[in-house]
Amino acid sequence: MQIAANGGAPFVALSGTFEQDDKQALPITKRIYNYLKTFEQEYNDMKPMADVAIIYSQRTADYYGKDNPAERWQAHYRGMYEIMAESHIPFTVLHEGCLSIEKLQPYSCLILPNVAALSDEEASLLDRYVNSGGHIITTYETGLYESEGQRRSEQALKCVGREVGESVQNTYTYLAVRDQTLIEDYPDTSVMMFTGDFLETVEKKGHAKLVSEDLFGIPSVRNTTPEFAYWDEVSDSSGLMIHSYGKGKAAYLPWSPDKLYYLMGIHEYKSLIDGLVKRFCGSLTMKSNAPGGVECLLAKRKSGGYLIHLLNGVGTQGKPLTETVQIANIQLKIKGNFTSARSLTTGEDCFIKKEGEYSSVIVNSLGLFEAIVIE
Repeated sequence: MQIAANGGAPFVALSGTFEQDDKQALPITKRIYNYLKTFEQEYNDMKPMADVAIIYSQRTADYYGKDNPAERWQAHYRGMYEIMAESHIPFTVLHEGCLSIEKLQPYSCLILPNVAALSDEEASLLDRYVNSGGHIITTYETGLYESEGQRRSEQALKCVGREVGESVQNTYTYLAVRDQTLIEDYPDTSVMMFTGDFLETVEKKGHAKLVSEDLFGIPSVRNTTPEFAYWDEVSDSSGLMIHSYGKGKAAYLPWSPDKLYYLMGIHEYKSLIDGLVKRFCGSLTMKSNAPGGVECLLAKRKSGGYLIHLLNGVGTQGKPLTETVQIANIQLKIKGNFTSARSLTTGEDCFIKKEGEYSSVIVNSLGLFEAIVIE
């Protein structure tokens, strides 16, 4: 259903016939394919849409990741994917091989999760995108390597506005949060847990202008005896810098919140990225109060309105999905004025009302998945 909801063509491959020794998967397979056959035209006509795009870089995995691509790059990508999905931000994935200014312009924000290996042409394209009013969020060593993995002498992206100096490891234990609106889910948070590599940066003279900086490194406390376990200084090295470049902005985090979220699930990292995206995008096309384990996917319908999928992975917890946790009263907010909403799985109408610039829809109950047509 995730494949279908993203506009793909799902299929099942069996070794042999349907007379399998283990028939556990056959009932749900039959249910899904009967459903897709019933609404075949709906799925043929829909067009997935998103406010945000994550750049997928196979080149970074190959040339930068080398013999350890899972840790050096894939963990960054997977962590950022999880953050977007769990935050219910309408997003998609763009492969580096098909980038063009025409393909980038529909998105309010691009995310580069440690896309270290960038060609000169790609860097120039991303600079043009920001200069024309787009926004990007980059992490760790994005843009610091050439397309075949050689270390660059300077940052490839002019819009980032920074030059990287020294890389320090496990020097900081926390990052001090100066602007507490930065992590809107946790307004009382003044420090953020930190571990791993941190790139010290300096301002690069050029066209990018520093707008704000935050998340300053707090040195590790070596003496953990309670009466001595405190710090009395904060570094001037920042973990978040936002630069304006032309009509757009670029946020640079010279560390790995994406990878650390994938490995440890620290919620402040998700709130940080979620807040930056919302700051750059303004009003998102869709919002939801669903639990993070429910993926919300948005598509335009050829005949008007939207087709919204809710995929319930709440019971996963890092292992195979073996049971479905029923969820009640999920609210969806869709930007625009809509008057009807109905479930494709049950045929029933959903309650809908206008709330400011959004139309609010209530999904009474969510099992394994739901598909809602909004017109």
